Amino acid sequence: MSTTTYFNDSFQSTQPARGERRRTLRAHVAFPVEVCGYSASGEFFTERAMTTNASEDGCQIRLRTRVAPGRILGIRVLAPVREPGAEVRTWMFRAKWTRRDGDYWLLGAMKLDPESIWATNFPAAQSQAAAS
Repeated sequence: MSTTTYFNDSFQSTQPARGERRRTLRAHVAFPVEVCGYSASGEFFTERAMTTNASEDGCQIRLRTRVAPGRILGIRVLAPVREPGAEVRTWMFRAKWTRRDGDYWLLGAMKLDPESIWATNFPAAQSQAAAS
């Protein structure tokens, strides 16, 4: 049995920043995740956190640990977001950017694995030509 979540009005329709071309729209959703990898100072870390938004191609996560752009991270989606009975798996992401957010760091991460991981259907983004 498959569980699919729909987020109706939570999808952004704004133009991507800095010429970025998203294939799917971002949703402002809080998925529980566990992030592991190497911090900006080179120390290994594991941290449980929540996404602040996600798309089929990546996510934004609020972390206590600062991660340098370019670092490869393992991100595990925690229950109840996974498909029922789905294998608990760590997915590979690349840190694209970080930004200070009070006592935390916002991390933009791009998914490196081709499979869908969020148990959610994200609508396809319109091309910039179609949006003009």
